[in-house]
Amino acid sequence: MKEQWEKRLYRLLIALLLFGLLLTAVLFCWDRGRFSVPTTSDWDGEPSPVPLPQTTNYPREMRYNATTSAYLDEMIHRFVADDLAAVPAIRETLAAYKTMDRDMAELWERVMDYWFSLTADLHLYYDALPDGLPTDDSLCLVVLGYALESDGSMAYELLRRCEVALAAAEQYPNAYILVTGGPTAFLSEGTEAGRMADWLVEHGVAAPRLIVEDRALTTAQNALYAGALLKAYPQVDSVAVISSDYHIAVGSLMFEAEALFEEYETGEKPFSVVANAACAFPNKAGTQGLSVQASFLRSLLSPAARYR
Repeated sequence: MKEQWEKRLYRLLIALLLFGLLLTAVLFCWDRGRFSVPTTSDWDGEPSPVPLPQTTNYPREMRYNATTSAYLDEMIHRFVADDLAAVPAIRETLAAYKTMDRDMAELWERVMDYWFSLTADLHLYYDALPDGLPTDDSLCLVVLGYALESDGSMAYELLRRCEVALAAAEQYPNAYILVTGGPTAFLSEGTEAGRMADWLVEHGVAAPRLIVEDRALTTAQNALYAGALLKAYPQVDSVAVISSDYHIAVGSLMFEAEALFEEYETGEKPFSVVANAACAFPNKAGTQGLSVQASFLRSLLSPAARYR
């Protein structure tokens, strides 16, 4: 009898251990942004030219004070709940906010106006960029990453983003190409950005055109860290976002909002989002709607949100 109970207890412990490992894997894949993983890049090109933001003593904590929080919560809640029907009420909230903090309110008015325009009239360009963009090195193509397979290889969706990026790079041969994405392979080393950079070079893109950001684990961090790297390229003033179609809106919102935040803090807007190029994933349509966009927008506000 004692041996039977010992066997049962042993089996129970093994089952609990396996369940714990499975749960950890699922959570990692579900929300890669909840982990801050130190990494050494697998990209053997040039290192990042400027230091990336740290988790402490970061001045943007000032964005998320009590006044900002109250007004921002109201605006975001209304927009997520009522979509564009909420715009008149949000403008009233902004008007009230201006009586408390005019500069900050005007910043958020510009952020919200851009968000409204994305929601009302976002035009997606499939498989290539539109004509008429800058033809010199003032243009930067930003390729957003996608989680690697557990063995470190690129998932099909990330490969498709690279294919669109290659087509865009051939359209605009003087543009920089910034690849962004951190370590997301569960059972292997390597980063999304490193894999993308390797693939692009193997397919004929000159390595000096590449800017590699290999720490970001969320779309908000893509914008935050890429924005920091672009400070070393002052000639860049236009950004084209390349990603899957369902992801273009949130990616564009993050980069434009980050540029507006930077302008608020420094007095000079570093770049503007001017275009997009998308690969089609119709089975994921609607998976990154207003509620997801709102969550990522909040995470640009403070280190507490970015590094949770």
